[in-house]
This record gives sequence, structure tokens and C-alpha cells, in this order.
Amino acid sequence: MNKNYLKIFGPCLIFSITFVVFFGITSKKVLAEESTIVNTTVSTTTASTQKPSPYSLIKERIQELQQKMKITNEQKKENISTSTKDKEEKNGEINSRKQPLVNVIKNNISTSTKEKDENKIEKQQKLTENSIKKVQAYSKRITDRFNAVLERFIVLSDRAEARIKKIENGGILLGDSKTLLQKTRDEISLAKVKIGEMSLKIEEIIASENPKEMFKSSKEVFNATNESIKTVHKSLVELIKSIKNTVEKTGDETKLED
Repeated sequence: MNKNYLKIFGPCLIFSITFVVFFGITSKKVLAEESTIVNTTVSTTTASTQKPSPYSLIKERIQELQQKMKITNEQKKENISTSTKDKEEKNGEINSRKQPLVNVIKNNISTSTKEKDENKIEKQQKLTENSIKKVQAYSKRITDRFNAVLERFIVLSDRAEARIKKIENGGILLGDSKTLLQKTRDEISLAKVKIGEMSLKIEEIIASENPKEMFKSSKEVFNATNESIKTVHKSLVELIKSIKNTVEKTGDETKLED
């Protein structure tokens, strides 16, 4: 009976044991997979739970940008400060190099200006000296000529006076001629005064510091004296004509040199 029992239940027992072993292994794998899935799910859930919100991310990003901007601004300020300092140092160096050149240029300009002023003064002095020499030479030449002409007129007036006396001694009266003779003598005296005044005026002109007006003033004085000489000549011509007319009327052949 026992043998029969074993024959009947032996395969079932083996199958049961095999099934139990297989089921145990399979269950273990399933449990392991489920545990893995559960762990994964838990991790995912935890990760999902720990993931920051968009607002937090934006806030963090803004803070990062602000920090970068702060650093950038500080660097810019530092660069600007460094650049300004370098620029000031360069400017100071340039100025230190430029100042000697500026001083040299100023000295050269000052020297050049001084030399120009000295040259200008020297030229003015030479011009004044030359002008004085010209005026003096011209004055002497004109004065000598006026005096020579006036002396000639005096000689002619003396001859006219002698001729009048001779004619009157012949019994002919020359009242008009004598009047013209006196007028001529007065004009000669006035001309002498004009020549003297001309000499004094020329000395005043030479003593002035305006050479440009020197010739103008001197010519005016010369012209005034020349007009006085012309007046003497005119009076003398009238005197001689008066005497000649009387001689022609009386038939006197006595000549009066002109």
C-alpha cells in the first residue's frame, strides 16, 4: 500500500515541490521588481516633490543677474578709475614735457617781439633822421634862393630910387613912381620877415616827433614865403613900368636895368 501510495502521490509531491520552488523564485523576482518600481516611484515622487517652482527659478536667475551686474559695474568703475588715473598721469607727463617747449616758444615770441619793436623804433629813428636831413637841406636851399632873389630886388629898387631922383632933378615930378618905390620897399621888408619866420618854423618842425607831417608843414611855410617874394616882384615890376612910362613921355633915353 505504501508503495502504491508513493506511486500515486510521488509525482504530485515532486510537482508540488517544483512549483513551490519556482513560485518562490518568481515571487522573489516580482517582489524585487515591485520594490524597484516602488523605489523608483518614491524617488520620482520625492524628486518631483523637491523640484523648485518656476518663481523660485526666476528669482534665483534674477539674483544671479543682479550679482553679475553688480560685479560688472564694480569692474567698470574700477576700470574707469584706472583709466582716469592713467589719463591724468599721461596728461601730467605730457604737460611736464610740453611746459619746457611752451616756455621756449614764449621766450622766442617775447624775444622776437622785442626785436621787432627795437627794429621798428630804429627804423622810425632813421626815418626821422633822414626826414630832418631832407627838410634841413631843402630849407637851406630855398632860404638861400629866396635871399638871393630878395637881394636882387633890393638892388633893383635902389636903382629905381636913383633913377627917380635923377629924373626929378631934371624938373619932372614922379609922385606915382615914388609911391610905388615905397610900396616895393615895404614888400621887401615884409619878405625879409617871412624868410626869418620860415627859418624859425622849420626849426620847430624839425624838433617835432611827427616826420610824416614834417614835409607838409615845411612846404606850407615855403609856399607862404614864396608868395611874399612874388608880391615884391610884382611891386617892383609896377615901379619900373611907371618910371619907363615917364621916360618915354619926356623923351629921356636914360635906361633902367631890369
